[in-house]
Order: sequence, then C-alpha cells, then structure tokens
Amino acid sequence: MTSADLCAMYKPWDVQQDVVSTIMEEFWEEGDEEKRQGIQPQSLMDRSLAHELPKNQVTFIKSICIPCYSLIARILPETLPMLNGAKSNLHRWQQLADEQLQLTHTNVTANTSTDVMSNSSLTPPANNTRQPASS
Repeated sequence: MTSADLCAMYKPWDVQQDVVSTIMEEFWEEGDEEKRQGIQPQSLMDRSLAHELPKNQVTFIKSICIPCYSLIARILPETLPMLNGAKSNLHRWQQLADEQLQLTHTNVTANTSTDVMSNSSLTPPANNTRQPASS
C-alpha cells in the first residue's frame, strides 16, 4: 500500500465519505458473491456488518493512514495538511463510531431489560387461583 492508495483519507469530509462509500459497495458486492457461493466473507466485506463501518474506519485511519501521513510530513513538511485532513476525518469517524456504540448499547440494554423483566420473579404470576367450589 502506498500513500497514493490512501489519498482520499485526507480529503474533505464529503469526498472522504463518497470514496469510502464506493469502496465499501465494491467490498460488499464481493462479500455478497462469496455468500452466494457458500463462502463466509471477511467481516469487512459482509454487508450484514455494515453498521461497523465507522469503527472500521477509525481502526484503518489510526493504524494505517495516520502513521503513513506522519512519516510523510516529517520528511516533507509541506504535506502536513494531508496529516491534518486525515486527523479531521478520523475525528468525524470516531464521532460516528461513538454514536453507533451508544445506539448499540442502548438497544442491548433495552432488550436485556425486557428479557430480564419477562423472566423475572418480579413479573406477576399468572392468575392460577381456583374459585371455591360451590356448595
């Protein structure tokens, strides 16, 4: 991988989103085809895990893009805007990942609370009382 392969990672947010969307659609199409062939796709290519995109982008930018752009900026200081752009996009993806995590946590908590209450001893028992036999 070269810095040219990462060029969209420092572009303005709307361009970043468009490029990521295009790339992910290609990945998901490949994953869809693998599923049709009975092959389990890698999680990144599994459309059913699309909700993980923000978290995946954070990981990618932190582990690949920022180190690459940091090195380039040390060697060629005039490329510092590339590093700053990648950091800005990282911040945006992190916000989306945090929102997704909160949403997932809220849904899990709501489902767990419902499950716990439905299985809880606090749930009123069914009305099994017998009427006294008439004399």
